[in-house]
Amino acid sequence: MSFAKYSKGINGGMLQIDRHDTTATRTGSEGITLVVSHPRGVRGTLRIIKYKKRRKKMKNTFVTGMVTGVFLSCMVGMADASYIVNTGAGTGPAWSLHNEQITAQWLAGQFSIAQHRTITGIDAFLWGDQEATLTTALYTDDNGFPGNELFSTLIQVYNTGNGWFGTGGLNWSLGAGTYWVSFEVRQGDTYNGAQPGGAPYPLENEAFWSLATGNWHSHDELDLGIRISAEPVPLPGALLLFGTGIAGLAGTRLRRRKQQ
Repeated sequence: MSFAKYSKGINGGMLQIDRHDTTATRTGSEGITLVVSHPRGVRGTLRIIKYKKRRKKMKNTFVTGMVTGVFLSCMVGMADASYIVNTGAGTGPAWSLHNEQITAQWLAGQFSIAQHRTITGIDAFLWGDQEATLTTALYTDDNGFPGNELFSTLIQVYNTGNGWFGTGGLNWSLGAGTYWVSFEVRQGDTYNGAQPGGAPYPLENEAFWSLATGNWHSHDELDLGIRISAEPVPLPGALLLFGTGIAGLAGTRLRRRKQQ
């Protein structure tokens, strides 16, 4: 027998043959040493070991790929915050936004979401000619008008000229459905300005609240500048699958260590 005949096709290792006692020793790149007492058994034994190791490697690759895929899906679900409403800045005539007697007026726009979301920020394009505060709020939809209030918070406006003013760091959970976002000057707020219209991508339905009537009124030509940022809520099933995959991978690695 020749050295070349038995060294071909051996994965990353070296086969050494002693002509006197017909013993073959193979040391692989993985640090595994095989000793075979019969030359004919060399190829058969190596093929079996190679097949088992390749099968095991494929199994580990599958588990790792599954865990990685679910992990990335969950991470995208938890971290991919983006605008769900972005009408662009208003460049047209401005609509009054204040709390003066008789002529007090608040402004609102309707939006919809197709899946569970967490609202993280709300911005309005406003006149910024004063240091003042106003309130932004989210409402349910009541037959095409703002219904019950769900959340509210203050917006700080600065004397920096017209621009986007808003609030971030929100954690307002909304299910799929239709809602209203409003900009109001409530008791204690100090803003006395206006919200320019003419946004390039306005919301389809808008409304204003009048102190004179005490009601909301439809006005689809306000074309207010509004931005709402949100992130998807990760599905419980995806998180469970992620945890199961991690546990499976840990168990596989533990069995490998015990066998070694």
